[in-house]
Amino acid sequence: MARAQASMEYLLILALALILLIPIIAYLFQETSQSLRINQAKDVVETVAKTADIVYALGPGNERTIRVNIPTGITNQAIVGTEVILYTNYKGMETDVHYSAKVSMSGDLPTEPGIYTLHLTLNSFGYVEVTY
Repeated sequence: MARAQASMEYLLILALALILLIPIIAYLFQETSQSLRINQAKDVVETVAKTADIVYALGPGNERTIRVNIPTGITNQAIVGTEVILYTNYKGMETDVHYSAKVSMSGDLPTEPGIYTLHLTLNSFGYVEVTY
């Protein structure tokens, strides 16, 4: 009888430990996923801005092609002056991820998740055009 009681107590302790660990693991998984999305968005805007600077330095008519991975959860985008901006939800609030280039840009970025090829071209007006 004492063995059966000890086995039941071990099972009860194991069940309580699992009940406590499952929400913690779910929370950590969610935080990691959101962090990964933000880091991917940062990589996209930084890559676009730095490539625009390179295209500008090479002079009119030059073009560069880059591949970027747009993460899930992007709600909007903007290329305003020298800023490249992606908007996303982070912890239930809309936030922006941005990076500044040294040159003025125009164009659009995709907002649907996936891998895209972007073309950056310096036009005759001194703007770097971003297309996909």
